[in-house]
Amino acid sequence: MDFVFIALPSGHGFDVIRELVHANKRIIDIGSDFRFLVKERQKYFEYEHTAKDLINKFVYGLTELNREKIKNANWVANPGCYPTSVILPLVPFLKSDVINVETPFFVSSVSGISGAGKQEKLAYSFVELNENVRSYKVGYHQHTPEIESALKLFTNKECRVNFVPHLIPVTRGIHSTIQVALKTKLTLSNALGVIGKRLPIENILHHIPELVLSISPNKINAVADAIMTTDLVAKQSHSVVHFTDGTKAKIYAIAKGSGMIAPNMATMLAFVMTDASISKSMLQKAISKATKNSFNRISVDGDESTNDMVLALANGMSENKIIMEHTKEFELFYNEIEKVLVALAKMIVKDGEGATKLLEIRIKGTKSVKDADTIAKSIAKSPLVKTAFYGADANWGRILCAMGYSGVSFNPEKVSIHFNDAPVLLPNYTLALNEEFVKKVLLLDEITVTVNLNLGSKESVFWTCDFSEKYVAINSNYRS
Repeated sequence: MDFVFIALPSGHGFDVIRELVHANKRIIDIGSDFRFLVKERQKYFEYEHTAKDLINKFVYGLTELNREKIKNANWVANPGCYPTSVILPLVPFLKSDVINVETPFFVSSVSGISGAGKQEKLAYSFVELNENVRSYKVGYHQHTPEIESALKLFTNKECRVNFVPHLIPVTRGIHSTIQVALKTKLTLSNALGVIGKRLPIENILHHIPELVLSISPNKINAVADAIMTTDLVAKQSHSVVHFTDGTKAKIYAIAKGSGMIAPNMATMLAFVMTDASISKSMLQKAISKATKNSFNRISVDGDESTNDMVLALANGMSENKIIMEHTKEFELFYNEIEKVLVALAKMIVKDGEGATKLLEIRIKGTKSVKDADTIAKSIAKSPLVKTAFYGADANWGRILCAMGYSGVSFNPEKVSIHFNDAPVLLPNYTLALNEEFVKKVLLLDEITVTVNLNLGSKESVFWTCDFSEKYVAINSNYRS
């Protein structure tokens, strides 16, 4: 016998379960008696619990939030129906610390009539259930302490719940409406388009209800498409974080951007979503650092903008322990979120308005990272450099020129320049340019430009694209 399923009425299984526990049998209890130790028990139950010593041996069987513990458990207490519908939507918001727990939660739940079974009581008679809606056990329903205890278990927060259940004349089903007080507003607006033109707020508000009704996990591709303006392709990237304890978290992100792209993000939007369990401060730290190393290292045309945003959302539904600072878990999470953002940043540049080539500018051998960053940006934003690459012209002098006006001091005689692995300029002004071979390199759609100043050990990377006639065409009649 692998498992014993207990489906006895509340209060009738104490002796049976004690006997099975002592016999070391694996148990899944469908009833409510072994979920949590209930304070003020007499308020919710009409009988005494005679096996309180066994309650802590049971694992709460809400699979979505307690999967790993359930896997290794011998005794599982199946969660209640109403609590499941309330706990699952609340936990992510509680973990994100956006709900004010000082204010009681108001929960109104409606249920079909089959869950109560058949009993010879007036409440379950045809005249009460047919074409009727009624609340019951208001203020003392046995699921109230279960909801509060489960929220404490999964979020370590004390929550008070005003729970009002209702029966409605359908056979089965549960729908719960939860009202909470928020610590802060959860609405963030973003917009792209003609600069100075105001958002049609009333139009947006008018359509929000129908958008909410159409929410679906399958709509993410539509969202990625919807935020495109002059973009030619939708931009999506994803990864999985594998933590040291065997748990994992998913990261998924979308972005838009094609023109007016320069450091400080500029005309671009990015939305990053993860199910990782992570504090707000740690998520902010990760997204800020990753943005610095991705979206703030790209340029399409050198123009900044009034409109940009990178928004990170974490629902905490992963089973990993909450990610803390200075831990291996944070390092693992950060590495993956940076990969996702770098991938999106490169997609933006590759899809730059009129672009035909993705250029990676690698600066090496500087005395400081700041110097490397400054030189990389200067090269990446140079119209002369960008047009040379569009024409597959190995005009390395334009690169030296952009380095010169960057403001960073260096010795030109120590500089080397490579296009991919092809040497173009070596130290002491040694020209190593094989025009025929380099021409083939410059006709590729992805090129790495490596510049070594040979002054130190610091380096930097930046991504840009070439300039074509199409960029002028797009931006000369944008409003028309």
